[in-house]
Amino acid sequence: MAGAGGLDTPLYIETPLVYSPIMSSRLGYDVYLKMENLQPSQSFKYRGISLFVSRVIKEHGPEVRIVAATSGNAGIALAWIGKYLNVRTSVFIPTSVISVQSELEMAGAEVVVGGTDYADALSAAKAFCEAKPKTILMSSYDHPTLWEGHSTIIHEIAHQLPNKSAPDAIVCNVGGGGLLGGVLRGVGELKWDQSKLIAIETHGANCYHLSLLANSPDPVVRSRIPDYVTLFKSPTLTGQIPHAQVTLAILPAITSEASSLGARSPSQTILETGLARTQLTAVSVPDKIAMHATLGFLDEQKILVELACGATLSLAYTPGLLGQLVPKTLGDRRPIVVFIICGGSKTTFQDVQQYYKLDLGNAEMSRAGSEIMIDSIVGLM
Repeated sequence: MAGAGGLDTPLYIETPLVYSPIMSSRLGYDVYLKMENLQPSQSFKYRGISLFVSRVIKEHGPEVRIVAATSGNAGIALAWIGKYLNVRTSVFIPTSVISVQSELEMAGAEVVVGGTDYADALSAAKAFCEAKPKTILMSSYDHPTLWEGHSTIIHEIAHQLPNKSAPDAIVCNVGGGGLLGGVLRGVGELKWDQSKLIAIETHGANCYHLSLLANSPDPVVRSRIPDYVTLFKSPTLTGQIPHAQVTLAILPAITSEASSLGARSPSQTILETGLARTQLTAVSVPDKIAMHATLGFLDEQKILVELACGATLSLAYTPGLLGQLVPKTLGDRRPIVVFIICGGSKTTFQDVQQYYKLDLGNAEMSRAGSEIMIDSIVGLM
């Protein structure tokens, strides 16, 4: 791990971009895996958070305490970075992810458990910071420094691809928008305007997808938004879209098992950036599809990732889905598709055993496929 050079030296590692011959052969695409699960905290979060913490220490001194609310991976990254840089950290987690408490404490973080989801933990973290001096509240996903750090994923991909050219598609998952924010920043800096970005969520945690639909001028598209979702209009922040207001979808609760995608509403800045990009497709899949993909990746690649990453991999393990999103119209050249293996430390063999019990047969897979939503279209074509 880098870092011996001080606060100006990146703490994250350059992760490998691995060509998968077995996935490429099976799918008929050139498939590359960006292995963010190899970061010191097992997720991409280490990039942006290490940059954020380093800058906070430079500005406020080593006596500062950095506070975060998290559904898991951001807190784990913060705790280990705090231990490495010898700065105090406090992490607020909801009861739904209490399984990460022991690792957070092992890394030296003060852990506060309360509330049922990320929003409850965030409210408690804000109150804590208001009452305590020398504390800085860090967002898990909604800050430019985080996106700057995460964007290094794309710059690494640019020099790691064999032909150094832009991929045809980049696939990542979306919770509140931190990873997607880094991807959008990176492709913007590299002017990869023709690379399709495929942003995947699970039903019950798909606040970003629903927010995109909420900003469509087409009432038929907006009708895809369930009645239980609250729509909130806010003045635009970025000037990237030709409207005075943007609409955010707010979920009443997170009902997906993919708790790492557990934001009830997305970053407004990243929503506006996504709305401004024509080459962005939103996909929502049922949990069972993500579970099936997690098992497929484990069986095929011998790598275990958490369910949120399984959502990303749904494109590779749901028959017909990748072909619908990235058509093979390039003659003899196979499309290049990069999957960001975001990783995640919130997975166990017990989870895998449960997924096997729930895994889908052909008929069930077909039914689950009918629930996939691509932009505003429900079901595979």
